[in-house]
Parts: sequence; C-alpha cells; structure tokens
Amino acid sequence: WKKSITCYGKINYSPNGSMEANIIADEFPKIMRRLHFDNPSLILKEFKKAGLLDYEAGKNYRKRQITKAGGVVFVNVVKFP
Repeated sequence: WKKSITCYGKINYSPNGSMEANIIADEFPKIMRRLHFDNPSLILKEFKKAGLLDYEAGKNYRKRQITKAGGVVFVNVVKFP
C-alpha cells in the first residue's frame, strides 16, 4: 500500500549556506492563510521589496521543475541569505 504525499514545493541549499524555498504558487496563499496572514499578495510584495523574492519580470513567480519526474510549475521563490 502506497501512501500519498502532497508536495508544496522544494527547498534548495547552496554551498555558501543560503537557502531558497520554492513554494508552488497556488499553494502559497493557502499556506499563508493557514498561518493567519490575511493578505498573501502583500507578503509577496514585501518579500520582493526586501530582495527576498526571485521572480520573472512583472510577476511574483518563476517557472521551475521541482521534482525529477514532474514538469515545470509556477513557484514563489523565497530566498534566505
């Protein structure tokens, strides 16, 4: 019997000690609301202003492949220096 796993994204670690969280864009607002943040768009805007969001021009997301078997998905990439 195989257990189903829900994937919300992927965490990447770099050799210099920094980290980035690739959170599936559709899941980001749900996660923020579960954490009692009423305005996920404002959070992304503040991350962008602080230089913590890696994004495509004019968007709050980036296209990434987060699993070896999966295709490309839209993710919110939050950088942690």
